[in-house]
Amino acid sequence: MFITAILFALSCKAQTPIVSFTDYCENNHPRTFNMYVKDIEGFLTPYVGTWKWQNGNDMLMITLFKAEMVHNGDRYDDELHGKMKYVKNGREVFNTLVNGPDVLESYDCIPIDNEYRFSFKDPIKAGKYGEVYITLLDNNTKIKFYLVNNEGPKFTFPGEPPFDWEFSMPRRTEFVLNKL
Repeated sequence: MFITAILFALSCKAQTPIVSFTDYCENNHPRTFNMYVKDIEGFLTPYVGTWKWQNGNDMLMITLFKAEMVHNGDRYDDELHGKMKYVKNGREVFNTLVNGPDVLESYDCIPIDNEYRFSFKDPIKAGKYGEVYITLLDNNTKIKFYLVNNEGPKFTFPGEPPFDWEFSMPRRTEFVLNKL
């Protein structure tokens, strides 16, 4: 009996409850420790892929991919992450496409009007973060990319440099990228 109890205890393992985006985001599913908010409905799928904008010698390329079961504190989530390359006047400003860090990370639960919000970590300016809006267009064959500073007041202490409003790429400019 004792051996049976030990074998039963060893065979049990904690389960991670799987909850759909819709149940979690729209139906107010209660939070459960170690729950997995999974993209069962495929909301992220149309955004996945490589997208490109070019105007003369200027170019923006973005690769978006689904990161599954990302640990976020007390739960796991499916998210969109992205890598980018930006070229200005024929000169590469930054390129994280190959072996670079993810510079985009989604934080909306589900898209609203085909728009997803991302945090943007500037790969050149250390500690510089912004917000990116990516909107699906033309039957998911194009996206609109729009970068802004995070909202809210910006404080600096005496002796510190003023807040840097600029990124290593244009902000408040709409780029329309085609899916490759």
